[in-house]
Amino acid sequence: MRVIHGGLYREVTFGSTRLVLTERPYRSPDAVLFEENTHLAMSGSFRAGDYPAPAGGGLPRSQPPVMGGSVLVRPGRPTEMFLVVNDGGSQPAVRRGWLERAWLEVFREAERLKLSFLVAPLIGGMGGAPLEEVLSSVVGVMSLGSHRFPRTIEIACGSLAEQAYAALAHYAHPVRH
Repeated sequence: MRVIHGGLYREVTFGSTRLVLTERPYRSPDAVLFEENTHLAMSGSFRAGDYPAPAGGGLPRSQPPVMGGSVLVRPGRPTEMFLVVNDGGSQPAVRRGWLERAWLEVFREAERLKLSFLVAPLIGGMGGAPLEEVLSSVVGVMSLGSHRFPRTIEIACGSLAEQAYAALAHYAHPVRH
């Protein structure tokens, strides 16, 4: 049996970057992205372990960032990037400007580190941002088109996959397999 998703789009391409929506990732990435809460970022209490170095090597390890839209990077295999876009103490918890700034930083870091394949959840989803806003933030940065890396971003949508495919249709052109 083969499932055919009529009218639903799973990927878009802008410039040299392809955005792919999946239920779960299938390949090993160069970098894994995580959504991070501003409170945890300011306190240094990250879910995934010790305090990572900030993007661009800006702040020293002992001084956590205080700004929404920051990206913290932990080198390794795979590299881990923490996008600080969720402020649990305010409404709305996720701000569109933070999402866009964070994705722009992700693209800068991917270019600097030559990271070709990134995997992420729906960044902004933890803070309750609308699905369309979450996708438009990454597509907006992709459409700038002035980057060579990353080549592929795979967003694992889990149970929201069908809704994400429908939301992506606004940006998509038919993809032939």
